[in-house]
Amino acid sequence: MTHALAVLERNTKSVMAIKPKCDKCRKELNEFGGILLSPPKKNIVKKFHLCIECYKEISSEIDVK
Repeated sequence: MTHALAVLERNTKSVMAIKPKCDKCRKELNEFGGILLSPPKKNIVKKFHLCIECYKEISSEIDVK
């Protein structure tokens, strides 16, 4: 590992990562489950984060394989 990579790795571990919440159940995401995008409205698309469980629930409703 180069010195620059070692410094980057050390510095990255000390920075608190952003923890989004599931937009369906409101629980903090420990793992990323999925992202749901809205239809465009006036050229704006909304992005919703989903936990794994909510993703499974929504994907089963629309028969995602």
